Amino acid sequence: YANETSGKNWLHVRTVGTVSNRTGIGARVWVNAAGTVQVREVSGGSGYHCQDSLPVEFGLGNYAGTVSLTVRWPSGIQQTLPCVPVNRLVTVVEGPSSQCYRLYLPLVFSGRAPGSP
Repeated sequence: YANETSGKNWLHVRTVGTVSNRTGIGARVWVNAAGTVQVREVSGGSGYHCQDSLPVEFGLGNYAGTVSLTVRWPSGIQQTLPCVPVNRLVTVVEGPSSQCYRLYLPLVFSGRAPGSP
């Protein structure tokens, strides 16, 4: 199976709860890319013997700027991150600060380990 990428932009958001549950199940995540808003809910399962991916995934098409990211946690806490770059895995940690998140380098789908020729 070859997972050929289309060269389009994307964002993956992983939630880490501190007041709510540890994996953030039930959190709603909004991404606003220049006025186009998408929403996903972190879900722990969707059927018999299966589970959704815990990081929620957003396809952004040709949009290459920064996005605004909002997470509403099951506890009621809401965090907004105003300038998140695309093509990243972002980890948002539940808390009162809107700056409590980590950005990871873009994921590489080349089939090679990072740093290998």
